[in-house]
Amino acid sequence: MQRQEILVTRIGEMRDMIACLLIDEGRMEYKAPKKIWTYEEAIALK
Repeated sequence: MQRQEILVTRIGEMRDMIACLLIDEGRMEYKAPKKIWTYEEAIALK
């Protein structure tokens, strides 16, 4: 990736690319995304 691309790429996009690279190289394991709770699900836990 060239310097100009690095300067204009959003930080979230950069983190995604780095994570994909690390997973591909075997240095990091895939983590499933966290569950987003709805109001009804949170109330049902009571």
